[in-house]
Amino acid sequence: MKHLNEREQIRNAATKWRWQYAGYPKNSEFSKISQKLEKLDVNSATAEDVKNIIGNDSWCSPMGCNECGKSSWECVELGEPADYESRTAHICRDCLVAALALIGVNT
Repeated sequence: MKHLNEREQIRNAATKWRWQYAGYPKNSEFSKISQKLEKLDVNSATAEDVKNIIGNDSWCSPMGCNECGKSSWECVELGEPADYESRTAHICRDCLVAALALIGVNT
């Protein structure tokens, strides 16, 4: 289980990028991006900072809830680690609260 808010995505961006592009030469554009991500102050950087380094917002953006379909920074990833064929769900806070109510847990 993972909390997928903005700060956690920023904290994990460099590690995920390194893993994704580990086989590329050290002087490649992927390596340069990796170095810039490593230099980010993860306690004050924003999703926009990550986007500006990588060139798109797919590495740090609000997640779409698999229950209600809304995008939110306050989602939890449940199930297997996200991959192309994983059984993973992203659930927003509102839907988590509703799910707890279904099983009789007061929040």
